[in-house]
Amino acid sequence: MIKRRYMRTRQLKPGMIIDQVIKDPTGRNLVVQGSAIDDYIISSLLKLGIMSVYIREGSADPDDPDAILSPKAAAMVKQLRTDDRSKVTLSDSVRQRVSTGVQYIFNNTNSEELTQATNQIADSLMEAINENDAIAVDISSLKTSDEYTFKHSVDVATISMILAKQMKLPDNEIHDIGVSGLLHDIGKTMIPNEILNKPGRLTDDEFNIMKKHVRLQYAKRPKGFKQLYTDGSAAAPRTH
Repeated sequence: MIKRRYMRTRQLKPGMIIDQVIKDPTGRNLVVQGSAIDDYIISSLLKLGIMSVYIREGSADPDDPDAILSPKAAAMVKQLRTDDRSKVTLSDSVRQRVSTGVQYIFNNTNSEELTQATNQIADSLMEAINENDAIAVDISSLKTSDEYTFKHSVDVATISMILAKQMKLPDNEIHDIGVSGLLHDIGKTMIPNEILNKPGRLTDDEFNIMKKHVRLQYAKRPKGFKQLYTDGSAAAPRTH
């Protein structure tokens, strides 16, 4: 446990840890907080007329993030601290709907039901966020065949929706932002699998092809995007 003690400069010993910033007459830092002092620093403090300083004793408790705070700072933190709102763990039914739905939209980009499927996923995420007043949604338990692409899309959607909610945007805009997040990487369905799933570093040519997924999702929009490009939720395929 760390303790902060006010000590006369003449009692300081080399190796002690200063727990404050010491400045010289020009305002420059002479000793930074957390520095170990030596005889030269002690002598300099006395020459500057600094007769007492704060020192740090003990070691930090890894389970106590406030241990290195001064008493004044710790009191302020205690006064202002509020409990974190929950991270939502999706219910089994919502998790199943999201897992199935996000795989469907990536594997069936030419389906006429793409719009409906995407809207249903956004509805499920919005329901989870609203019910729990969440600041995060735990998607770690989603079971998908492409862990990164699918979970990343859900992650982007939920984070964007939560931020939109914090900004007090209307529900219809929050929903459309969720759709945008879900579809922001849909262009990767047009990238060859040998590049998309390559385990090692991409070559320059492969990386240039990968970067095209942003443009491809708009320029070569599949049949399933027709309605998304004509209604209010259409921002998704045009943004990244």
